[in-house]
Amino acid sequence: MIYSYTEDPNFDDVYYVGEVKAITIPELKKQYPNISEDELYKIQQMPGNRQYIQGWGNYDENTVQVMYFEYKTYMNQVFKIKQGENGLEKVIEKTDAFNPPPNDNFERVSRTIEVLYTGAKIIGTNTMLEWKLSENMTRPFADTTKVEMNYVICAPRIYKGRIDSIVSKCISFADMIQLTHLKLQQVMSRLVPDGVFLDIDGLAEVDLGNGTNYNAAEALNMYFQTGSIVGRSLTQEGDLNRGQR
Repeated sequence: MIYSYTEDPNFDDVYYVGEVKAITIPELKKQYPNISEDELYKIQQMPGNRQYIQGWGNYDENTVQVMYFEYKTYMNQVFKIKQGENGLEKVIEKTDAFNPPPNDNFERVSRTIEVLYTGAKIIGTNTMLEWKLSENMTRPFADTTKVEMNYVICAPRIYKGRIDSIVSKCISFADMIQLTHLKLQQVMSRLVPDGVFLDIDGLAEVDLGNGTNYNAAEALNMYFQTGSIVGRSLTQEGDLNRGQR
């Protein structure tokens, strides 16, 4: 889509607007029957047509890119006022070239009104398919000298002619989430689990009563299963066991 620069969210002050459509050669011939076969062949073989086809999915060389557009400008609306024998005046619309002689009983009045010109051009070529004054122009009831575009565009959050999409606003947050996740993975890879230190001297004098040897491996196994470790604060001789913890 193309349009003139505007800061209005309703695009009320644009003076040209258009869109590009991909249509096939048969459809082009159907819309504009006056195109000759030779001209259609030249349009199909233009390099500008081929460069727009690349990467367009299922489009082939039988597809052309046509820009449909409309342009707002001004023209003079001229009327001839003729006064009849009974004193009544008759108004007849004329072209801009109408210029009655000064001594005639005709009077020329005019006003400047907005008009739309519509056209169609093939992208990448010099072929202008259509350029004419619009036949059906919509005008507001409040001011019939104004004309409304056939395109209704609205961008509530436009700022200085730029339209930011919701996706573009979310990109920075999505990048930050991804970066945070990456940093978290790096931190987790460097984490060291909590270790357990056992003093063998605190386990040497322990008798569990089941005939098994209570060593460091058995103590760690008990710790990981129950969270407890059995030790002795005194040796068998009654002395203080300095390796109890």
